[in-house]
Amino acid sequence: MLLLTRCGLNRDKLFAGVPGSGLGHQLSTNQDFGIKVAAPVGNLFGQLVSGWLADIVGRKRMCK
Repeated sequence: MLLLTRCGLNRDKLFAGVPGSGLGHQLSTNQDFGIKVAAPVGNLFGQLVSGWLADIVGRKRMCK
């Protein structure tokens, strides 16, 4: 906790919107929608880039 305080973070900012944290914060509808859309898009993008790099570099070298 001391490290978080020195970095300028506090418990309220760190756990805002976490269910069960008891802080009463929650994401807006747009923020919630943005996270739900960005997560699978990022996952798909990462898989495509990883596959492309594996084809160029070689799968054995990539997955070592």
